[in-house]
Amino acid sequence: MQSATSNSFILPALPVLQLVLLLLRLLLSVEVVVVNAFSPLDTSGMTAKIMVKSGIEFYPQGHQYKVSSATANLSWFPRQSMNQNIIDGIHVYQNPMNSNEPFVNENDTIELYWENLDPQVHVHSVHFELEATVETTNDIIPIYECIPFPLQHYHYDEMMRTYLNPGTIADQSIGIQRTAQSLVVSQSQYQDTKINNDLYTAVFRIADYVSTNIEYSLASEGQPTIQSASQVLQSGYGKCDEITGLFISLCRAVGIPSRFASGYAYTDSQLFQENWGTHCWAEVWFPVGTVRGSASGGCWIPYDVTYGQFGYVDASHVKLSMCDDANPSNVQFNALGTDFVSSDCKFETQIVPLNFIPTDRWDRQLINIAFEAQPQEVGFGSSAVFIATITNNRDYYIASQLYVSEDLVVMNTNDNGNNLKQQRSTISVCLSPNQVLELPFFINFEKENYQSGYVYQQTYSIRSNFDSENIEATITIKEGSPIL
Repeated sequence: MQSATSNSFILPALPVLQLVLLLLRLLLSVEVVVVNAFSPLDTSGMTAKIMVKSGIEFYPQGHQYKVSSATANLSWFPRQSMNQNIIDGIHVYQNPMNSNEPFVNENDTIELYWENLDPQVHVHSVHFELEATVETTNDIIPIYECIPFPLQHYHYDEMMRTYLNPGTIADQSIGIQRTAQSLVVSQSQYQDTKINNDLYTAVFRIADYVSTNIEYSLASEGQPTIQSASQVLQSGYGKCDEITGLFISLCRAVGIPSRFASGYAYTDSQLFQENWGTHCWAEVWFPVGTVRGSASGGCWIPYDVTYGQFGYVDASHVKLSMCDDANPSNVQFNALGTDFVSSDCKFETQIVPLNFIPTDRWDRQLINIAFEAQPQEVGFGSSAVFIATITNNRDYYIASQLYVSEDLVVMNTNDNGNNLKQQRSTISVCLSPNQVLELPFFINFEKENYQSGYVYQQTYSIRSNFDSENIEATITIKEGSPIL
């Protein structure tokens, strides 16, 4: 069998052949072998071995049966990115042996080619195996400065414009355009008004809207087609690829280049029978000169709106594909010949975590939270305010999810400028570099819930997704104390 490293992929494209396209039904098999009970969500890095296997068989359909050559275009393989490093290249093994070296073609897929197939063979079979080892991190890609929004057209090259065009899944509609426009110009009481016109805040608002308003649902699982973004906006639910599609469509509607990324990720959600599974998220392009240490063409920054990770992804995310529109096909086989039919294409992926790096994210104190009741003692029937003071300890933007006690109510401002009280156990905040943000929460202590002669103490909590411990505040409810 032949092997090829990532260096050998940079080869001239082969001449275009007149191929007979085989319409294949992909049978996707997923296996994740966990060697450590340590949760990937509690790690700052992971090393994992990736194995992809696929193949197909060709059978006679007539007296003129012949298969002289075959190709496979693979779009599902580990990708190099700022959060993922491929160690020692990508190795591809092909069977039969009479095959050319694989290469990455202009469509960013690995092309495998088998030629001079044995004419004496009654049934032809072509297979390949791909192996690679990757290192992933949960690092936040830092944006240090305000990026003026809307983006100017001079930021785009021809390739980048591809990620602004509507697609089949990431489509456009009047509803999407109106929603996107309202999000990037809306005001929010707990946002810093000085950063209303920068790119990071615009992307955050879109991500927060989708994460808050679109419910995760497997209702479309098994359907012949997935929902388009405009359908998700109307239905209010979707799977990860559909939710991601809406986020991408909203970004593109206001001139923000974005694309699909997919692969594998870990979740502790009770919605799934298995913790590991295929997953889809988005990447948003931030232009040149805004990310220190990035390439001259700018930087793609991950946004997983399904899991509430904005500007980063956790270390369990293994990126295997990227495209401008959601593509359900991971491999496509073609063959040149006559009087033949093909079998179903079996496609297997195995992820083997080799090592987890214990996280120091909890200790880095990306943000600090102080939490207190004002006042600390009230009477029966009173209301009270809990103030969360959130400090960004870094000189770059951070988007964080806050998990608060369910009884607490946050005050927000809608697009019409009206104050609205919302009871939400999860709230997302966007923090500019070194920003200090005060976020008020409200609660009423109904008189009928308390008995005369008793003194009550109630404790409420808040924490961020960057901290494993709750920050608590206690209030005393006592008969005769001030009523606010």
